[in-house]
Amino acid sequence: MRVALVSDCYLPRLGGIEVQVAELAEQLRRRGHTVRVVTATADPVDEPASPAPAHVLRMPPPVPLGVPVNPWAGPALHRVLAGADVVHIHLGVLAPFAALAARQAVRLGRPLVLTWHSMVGAGPITRSVAAPWRRWVAAGAVPTAVSVAAAAELADVLGMPSVQVLPDGLDRSSWRPDSPAAVRARAGGAGPPRLVTAMRFAARKRPGQLLGLVHRVRGGLPQHRRPRLQIVGDGPWWPAVAKLVRHTGCSSWVDLPGRVSRPQLREHYRSADLYVSPGRKEAFGLAALEAAASGLPVVGYAGTGVADVVRQGTGSLVGDDAHLVALLQDLLAHPAELERVRTVAHDRARSPQGWASDWDQVGRATESAYARAGAAT
Repeated sequence: MRVALVSDCYLPRLGGIEVQVAELAEQLRRRGHTVRVVTATADPVDEPASPAPAHVLRMPPPVPLGVPVNPWAGPALHRVLAGADVVHIHLGVLAPFAALAARQAVRLGRPLVLTWHSMVGAGPITRSVAAPWRRWVAAGAVPTAVSVAAAAELADVLGMPSVQVLPDGLDRSSWRPDSPAAVRARAGGAGPPRLVTAMRFAARKRPGQLLGLVHRVRGGLPQHRRPRLQIVGDGPWWPAVAKLVRHTGCSSWVDLPGRVSRPQLREHYRSADLYVSPGRKEAFGLAALEAAASGLPVVGYAGTGVADVVRQGTGSLVGDDAHLVALLQDLLAHPAELERVRTVAHDRARSPQGWASDWDQVGRATESAYARAGAAT
């Protein structure tokens, strides 16, 4: 099958949707499909030049616009999509290039699958762009979302009883913990408990709020049980958060290592006690899934995509910030209970039992969505 994967942005080094599109392309190719990734993003200019993969077709605008938009891409995009057996578009609430591709695919009568990677909500922006979404679905497009929470919001916006969940994928073998002995060696060891999270430093990820929440957690614990916090990643809010850490005296217990490689991230996870996801608008939570696959218990918020991670791995969900603080204080104050949840999470990560996000299962679910789209056209 010839598959066209379309995304506004395609810079896999940044993570998020770009990593998922890149890895989905590779998985589909392994399953025997011919894949073309189409994007409005130009080649990155801040890294050494390297040849782009042959299956990636970039369509940046002829003049720099500062955003991944190319209103002149119509004819070239038409030719690419016309040669596809199925078009799979990855988008969020605002995705102009993806929307252009969706319109083209509908006009061409191509089988179309749409995957939303964000919580669409019900605000004015969503209301302003949702009418085309409903038209595409009425024309036979198959809508999907990356988590139960995201699918519920999308179904409400589309006026549908339900929407298929097509989760982000993960190669668990790359994150698998080494051995049960590693947990036993760490449990009850010297030093304070260690919390970790990984994020793109942006407002919706709540890095500043996380600092305040962990500060409250520390204030309710004896000195030897007060946790350290490591926030891995970078982004536009990193300088502000780093300044906040310096000026509030948090540098003795907060570590901001910046962006790290995936092997380095695995080591950060394997040396931590708990993964904390502070976002209230997480559509999925790939970093939380990677942490769970590394054997870490995950703590996050109900009503977000992290709930799917906790359901297929281990961890706890909270309803609000106060509940998060109370849960962490209770867990960190009792080393035996912390050891227990770490052991459960570690054993679950090493279990051969499949997860919904294992790439083999995601690949089959994706092909099923393609078949549904083909039957609808």
